[in-house]
Amino acid sequence: MKFFCDNNISHKIAKALSVLAQPIDEVIHLTDKFPENTVDEEWISKIKDEGYAIISGDPKIAKRPHQKEVLVNSKLTVFFLARGWMNLNFWNQASGLIKIFPEIRRLTKENPTKAIFEITKGGQVIKK
Repeated sequence: MKFFCDNNISHKIAKALSVLAQPIDEVIHLTDKFPENTVDEEWISKIKDEGYAIISGDPKIAKRPHQKEVLVNSKLTVFFLARGWMNLNFWNQASGLIKIFPEIRRLTKENPTKAIFEITKGGQVIKK
């Protein structure tokens, strides 16, 4: 499976997930493929046919009308980090994502397209 982390996820955390997931899965960061300032609508539109599931720290993407439309039309599976994740320090974010990654993999396999999940700060995954 393939996973794409947006700019709200540290590039270092995406790299750690990538190393840990090899050779079974591919995990990349937005900056591995696009300039850092690429707007959400652009990168979502460009990766929609590449088979990625998105891991994002910006749940507002699913609420802003212009971004929500692009996201829904992409039919990608998305995992949003819920409120509180961005307030965690680097090490807690890293360990939390590493701990929940097997569940992200399982849910992506069961829902390869058009599913939206929220990962609570406590590590619970909720389908939206």
